[in-house]
Amino acid sequence: MKLSDHVLESSAEDYRKAFEAHPVFVALQNGTFSRTAYLAYLRETFHLIRHTTSIMARAASHVPDSQRQLRGWFLDQAIEEHNHDLLCITDIEGLGENPDTFLKAHPRRGAWGLITQCYHVAETNPVALLGYLLTTEGVGATYASKYADLLTSPLYGYRSNQVTFLRAHGGFDVEHVAEVKRLMDRLDADESTREAILAVRRFSIMYYAQMLADSLDGETVATPELAKAA
Repeated sequence: MKLSDHVLESSAEDYRKAFEAHPVFVALQNGTFSRTAYLAYLRETFHLIRHTTSIMARAASHVPDSQRQLRGWFLDQAIEEHNHDLLCITDIEGLGENPDTFLKAHPRRGAWGLITQCYHVAETNPVALLGYLLTTEGVGATYASKYADLLTSPLYGYRSNQVTFLRAHGGFDVEHVAEVKRLMDRLDADESTREAILAVRRFSIMYYAQMLADSLDGETVATPELAKAA
């Protein structure tokens, strides 16, 4: 079995339970996803995405010479993902908020879990980051365009300059999922590597579902201990 198929099949139930009836998607579908919740989603996404370039570059620096193709791919990703966080800022400004003030809040549990996990994995076992990327790109490919369309429909009435992040990633992420799968399937992965990628995917599913849930109340309560560590 291909590595990507193994990882996807082994985590299919985790993914289904996390996202199939996620409260955010239910709220979006029934018209009750509030402006406050959407802004909170953009805030948490900004906190996560602004670290992507640094995480990919750090991962590349820890890939051995025996995996030069993987190293080069991480470097390409670092460049490609650069400034994607600015799309969140565009949307926040489009919604009438001042990003300098609004984004001062510390990331909440889900985004913080993803950020800290990725920095750790980038330094200790960078190949396992493919489990994270398969998750985040997969969620974007499945849901981003769908909900950009819904938010700009008469049900919500948002303008195009308020959904730039979702609109862009609905297209990017479809291609990125295919790239990640191709890369995984070219790896000469032993059992420990296969299981490490799977473990990171499962944790990423859990943290990403939490990040979405964190947007629903719209309120941010910074944890002092985490704020000091940031």
